[in-house]
Amino acid sequence: MMTKNKIIMTAFIVACLILCMDYLWFSDRVNPTISGMYSDMIHSVNNTSNEPSGLLKRPIAALFAYCALLSGLVYFVFIINPPISTNDVIIRAALFALSVYGVYNATNTAIMQAYYPKLALIDTAWGVFVCSSAATTGWLLTR
Repeated sequence: MMTKNKIIMTAFIVACLILCMDYLWFSDRVNPTISGMYSDMIHSVNNTSNEPSGLLKRPIAALFAYCALLSGLVYFVFIINPPISTNDVIIRAALFALSVYGVYNATNTAIMQAYYPKLALIDTAWGVFVCSSAATTGWLLTR
């Protein structure tokens, strides 16, 4: 059973890992192909010249999204039924991420012409990888 302090420490580690990995994922210096795909899609959706440059248009919304993702991940992977093995963490985190990222990307593909299915599949796979690896690392470091 995970104590309250272990859950808080795990959540902190998971949050740091997700933020670092997503920063690298969206960084045009580290990952220009992916960054370009998102930039092209965002530009075609916004299609205005007075928009701020870069991918992050509304930082408060991004903060809310990350808090919601982290809260759900920690709750469903670690709190509701504490894991007993690394496989438990990997499978639960992957299923949670597949649900969250899958719904988000399928909805975007359905309602936005510029949101290509290829981008939806890549982003969903990335979300599953990020959530699974961050949750597993957090769990292993706080066991």
